[in-house]
Amino acid sequence: MVEIKLRWRIKYTKKYGKTYPVCYISVPSRSAIFLLDHEPVLDPTNKVIIFKPKQSDTKQNNEVRLKWRIKHTKKDAKIYPLYYISVPYRSAIFLLDHEPVLDPVNKVIIFKPKQNTQQNSTQNQPQSQ
Repeated sequence: MVEIKLRWRIKYTKKYGKTYPVCYISVPSRSAIFLLDHEPVLDPTNKVIIFKPKQSDTKQNNEVRLKWRIKHTKKDAKIYPLYYISVPYRSAIFLLDHEPVLDPVNKVIIFKPKQNTQQNSTQNQPQSQ
């Protein structure tokens, strides 16, 4: 199975004197192009984002509809699109300690527990006697 690791992007915005976090998942453009005609839907109980066709009105009780955000950046006089999935903070707070991984074949993003690299490196060290 081909998996593409994605990244969380957390930005802070001020509104009425208060600071609010805004959570995004960045999706590489080569994968996003094939997913733009689908609507991302978060299933928080199963910790997955499912891409459903846009005309699909079937929605389960615990699902949260998400939105695509497309921004453009300019580099060397060329404009490149950046693709993000906006996740409401109330939903994202339970998923921020997980790593988003895209499965392009099944059109889902799976949230896997983050690997603690420091813990793994200490386990591989030989014990002194």
